[in-house]
Amino acid sequence: MKKLPLFYCVAVLPFSAAGSVVINETWSDGDRTNQDLANNSMAWFSSAGGSTVDDGVGFMTQNTGGGGRHILGYFTDAGSPVALGVGEFLRVDFLISFDFTSGNTNFALDNNDFRMGAWDSQGARVTEDNHAGTSSSNNNVAFENYTGYIFAGGLDSSRSISLRKKNAPSDGILIASTGVYSTLGSTQSDHTSVAYNTIYAGRLEIERTDTDTVTLAYSLDDGETVFAAISRTDSSDPYVSFDTVGFVLGSNVADGYTLSQVQISVIPEPSLFAALAGAAGLGLVLFRRRRR
Repeated sequence: MKKLPLFYCVAVLPFSAAGSVVINETWSDGDRTNQDLANNSMAWFSSAGGSTVDDGVGFMTQNTGGGGRHILGYFTDAGSPVALGVGEFLRVDFLISFDFTSGNTNFALDNNDFRMGAWDSQGARVTEDNHAGTSSSNNNVAFENYTGYIFAGGLDSSRSISLRKKNAPSDGILIASTGVYSTLGSTQSDHTSVAYNTIYAGRLEIERTDTDTVTLAYSLDDGETVFAAISRTDSSDPYVSFDTVGFVLGSNVADGYTLSQVQISVIPEPSLFAALAGAAGLGLVLFRRRRR
């Protein structure tokens, strides 16, 4: 079993913002396949075989090997996505490291090599590993009608970052390619290179600012330095319902990526999730504050 760095063992603090924690996944039971939403446990499925995923108490690692691989999980029951009202926003917080064990110190210079996002599955859910959806020749019809948004960006400062919208219906690729996505606004080149085997706190926020507009913001930091920050607006039939999150790292960029916490929150709290308010904590708060 993979041994976690000490820094992963962050204390869990009470969630302080006014809102609902839909799920606070820390893999406390050491089992990524256990779907028990009431107890903050999601089932996560890899686009590759189960042998490419290493999980234990407090972490989940998707190994990339020679090909990019995505992993995704569902944070609501099927058919019950989070639906944002005006003034509400969905927030996905996560702790991640990009893992390399062979001594390399430089990321492969590929655009959009790291991507993460949130979607509405429209009820078409995958239920097992090796579910395809990795390329146009290896697609999955379940993903054709998914709607949502992603962050896409290079991990090296010479590569651009962007926020993108999934076009639906599309071919059956979820996140392993940006070909089914349109870029919101322009790409951005202003960001800082990240490092291997270093823990970062990431955040994707999707806010419904009015009936016809959604504003998105993404950031990545290590508690001291902001490595990426970008925001864009979608005013063309924006998406406001979500039930899925996912991550992908491109081929030959790193040996894999490790997640130790993924928390999905809705703020302010919609009535659908009122009973869940204050149900979980957020170690990310301590991560961001402990080094300031």
